Amino acid sequence: MVNHRNLIKTIMLGLSMQCALTLSQTLYAQEAPASPNAATQQAGAKDHGPWQIDADLKDVFAQAKRENKDVVVKFTGSDWCPPCIALDKSILSQKEFQDAVTDDFILVKLDYPRQKSQSPEVKQRNAEAQQKYRIEGYPTLILFDQNGTPYGQTGYQPISPEKYAQHLYQLRESRLLRDRILDEAEKLQGTARAEKLDEAINVIGIDNAALGMRDQIKEISELDANNEAGLKEKYASILQNMKWEEAMQRVMMAAKSGDLDEALIQLQVVFNDDPPAEADKVQEMYMLKAQLLVAKGDNEAVIKAVEDAIEAAPNSQMAPQLRAALDNMKKSLDKNVSTTN
Repeated sequence: MVNHRNLIKTIMLGLSMQCALTLSQTLYAQEAPASPNAATQQAGAKDHGPWQIDADLKDVFAQAKRENKDVVVKFTGSDWCPPCIALDKSILSQKEFQDAVTDDFILVKLDYPRQKSQSPEVKQRNAEAQQKYRIEGYPTLILFDQNGTPYGQTGYQPISPEKYAQHLYQLRESRLLRDRILDEAEKLQGTARAEKLDEAINVIGIDNAALGMRDQIKEISELDANNEAGLKEKYASILQNMKWEEAMQRVMMAAKSGDLDEALIQLQVVFNDDPPAEADKVQEMYMLKAQLLVAKGDNEAVIKAVEDAIEAAPNSQMAPQLRAALDNMKKSLDKNVSTTN
C-alpha cells in the first residue's frame, strides 16, 4: 500500500486552504508531547485567576448581560501550542493585565489540548464553539458584546501586559462606535439605513460582522435592492461567501468527528447545489475531497480529485504544485504495483 502519511504530505504542497490544513493536522498529526518547558509552565499555572476555563458560553453571555460586561474568549492549546503558552505566561496571567481589564471584560479560555483530559461534554461544546466562530489557528482571542455578538479578534503579540490591555480596549472602542452607529440606523429607512448599517459593519470589519451580523448584512442587500448605493452587489457576494464557508464548516465538522462518508456527502452537496463561482474555491474543494479520500485509502479516487482540482483552475498559483504532486502520486502508485507484481 502507498503510505498515506507521505501521500498527504505530497498533496499538501502548495495547498492554501486553511480549513484543509486544519483537517490534515486533525486527521494525521502525531500527538507530540508538550515540551518540558511547556509542562513546567502548565504545572505552575493552576491558579487561573479571573479566567473561566472551558465554560459554557451560554452561561458566560448570561453573566455578561447581568454584569453589563463584554467577553474575551481565548481559544487555546494549553499543552502543545508555544504561542498560546507564551501569551498566558507573559500577559494573560499577569496581575497588571487582569487588573486592567476585569472591570469591563469577563475572561474565558476554551482549551483544545492534546494530552490533558477533558469530559466528552466539554470536548463537544468546545468543538461546536470552534466551528461556530471559525477558529483556524491558536491562540485566537475573540471579543464579544454582552449579547454574544463577536466584534473583534486578536492573538499573540510580543507586548507588555499593559499594552495588551490597551489593545483590547481599542477593540472595545470599535464596538461602542458600532453600537452608536446602529442606534442611528434605527431612525432611518431605505438606502440611508443600508448605508448606515454598512458604516457600522465597516467599523468592526467584515470578518467579524460575518460571525455576528448576518441579519444586518442580509438587510443591507434587501434595502439596496436596485443597487443604488452599490451595496446590494457588495453584500450579495459576501453573503454567498458566508454561505459557502458555512457549508465547508459542516464538511470539516463531519471529518473531525471521524465520519468521512458524511463529510464527502456534505462536500458533494456543495458541488451539486451551490458551487462557488470562483475557480480557486472549486479547486480548494477538490483538494479537500482528495484529503478525505486519502483518509479512506482510496488512492485512485485521490488522483482523480487532484486531476479535477487542476482542471478547475489550471492557471492558478497552486496548479503547478498540484501537477508535481500528481506526478509523484502516480509514480508512487506505479512503483507499488511493480513491487507487488
